Amino acid sequence: RGIAKDTIGQFSLGASTPAWDGLIAYLHEKKKIDLKLLEQAGLVITNRGRTYDRFRNRVIFPLTTHRGQVVGFSGRSLPGDDDHGAKYINSPETMVYHKSELLFGFSQLHSEIRKANAVVIVEGEFDVLASVQAHQNNVSAIKGSALTKDHVRLLRRSVKQVILALDTDAAGREATKKAIAVISQDQADGAPPLELRVATLPQGNDPADLVEKDPGLWRTAIKQSATAYDFLITTALSQHDSSSPSGKRDIMEDLIPILRQVSHAVEREHYVQRLSKALGVSQASIVSDLNKQGPKKSVAAKEKQQVAPELHPQEARILSAFIHSPQELLAERAEQLLQFTWQTAGTPEILQMIKEHPNESVAAIDRLLASDLQAVLTQWYLSDEVNKNSGLEVSKRDWSQLIARLKKQ
Repeated sequence: RGIAKDTIGQFSLGASTPAWDGLIAYLHEKKKIDLKLLEQAGLVITNRGRTYDRFRNRVIFPLTTHRGQVVGFSGRSLPGDDDHGAKYINSPETMVYHKSELLFGFSQLHSEIRKANAVVIVEGEFDVLASVQAHQNNVSAIKGSALTKDHVRLLRRSVKQVILALDTDAAGREATKKAIAVISQDQADGAPPLELRVATLPQGNDPADLVEKDPGLWRTAIKQSATAYDFLITTALSQHDSSSPSGKRDIMEDLIPILRQVSHAVEREHYVQRLSKALGVSQASIVSDLNKQGPKKSVAAKEKQQVAPELHPQEARILSAFIHSPQELLAERAEQLLQFTWQTAGTPEILQMIKEHPNESVAAIDRLLASDLQAVLTQWYLSDEVNKNSGLEVSKRDWSQLIARLKKQ
C-alpha cells in the first residue's frame, strides 16, 4: 500500500502471524496471563471448548484513546491461508474499548489537528495513513459509520470545524444528517459552536484512492468542502425532479427536518434563498413549510446523554489501585472504601455492587451497571494513575497505607 517506514512507526503498526495460538503462546503460556482475562480484553476467542487468537495473519492497527492509551485493535487481512475471512476485524466492545468514543489517529495527530483548528473525518485506517503521507495531517477515522455525541464532545475541545469525508452514497448522506443532529443537540446544550462541512469525493473513491492517483486531489477536495446544509441541499436537488410539483414536495420533505436545525436567522435565510431560486417558488412559501410542521426530535435528542464525571484527582490513586486488585480481595476492599465519602460521583454505587457480588469478575460487574456507571468504572481503568502504574498489583501493606492516608484526608 506504499506506507512509509516513518508512518508505520508513528502509528505503531504491527502484524499477527497465521498461527492460531501465536498470542496465546506468548501471553498465556510464557507470561502466565489468565485466558479469561485475554478473552475479556477481546484478544482471544473461545468456541466449543477451544481458545484461539482473534487476530491471525493481519496487519494490526492499535486503537488508542485521545490520551494515547491502547484499548483495542483493528486487523486488515494479509494474503495467505486465512484470506477467506473478513477483510477487517476489530476488537469487540470491552470495558475499555467503545467504538463510539474512538477516533483512529486522533492522539498521534492531535497537535496538527489543534493547529489547523479543524479535523477531517474519514472512514478507514488506511485513509488516515495515506492522508498523512499526502501532508494533510489534521485527520482522524471513525470506527463505525457515523459521528457520535462522544466524538463531538471530544472534538469541540480542540477544533471549531469538522469536515466529513465519507462515502457520498445514501449511507454517507444519512451519516451527514445524523452528524448535523448530534452537533445541533450538543450546541443546544450550551456547547461552543462547531461548524460541520462535507468534502465531496469522486464517486467510488476514498481518500486513499485519491492520494494514490494524485495527493493534490485529496487536498483540493478538503479545501473545496461545502457546509453540511449546502451538501444536503445539492444532493436532494439531484435526487428529485425540481421542476415538478411532486418533486418539489419531495425535496422539501427531505430538507425541512434539516433546515429546522439551523438556529442562526441569517444563515437560515441564506439556505431559504438558495432553495427558493432552485425550486422557482417564493421564500415565503418555504418559510411557511418550515414553520408549519412541529419540530421533530433530532437523533441526538433521543439519546440519553451519559457524561462520566471527572475522576477526582485526590481519589485517582486509591480507585486505580482498587480496581486492579486481585479478584479475591475486591469485595473486602470495596467494603473498606464504602466507609468514606467520595467526590467522584457514582463511586458508592459501584463499590456496593462489587461488595454484593464477591464471586464476579470486574467485567461481569460492568455488565450489571447502568451505562453512566459503566463510564465511571472505565475512567478508573484509564486514569493517568493507572497508566503510570499499569501491571502493578497493590500489596496488602501498600493497600493499608493507602487506606490510612485516605482516613487522614
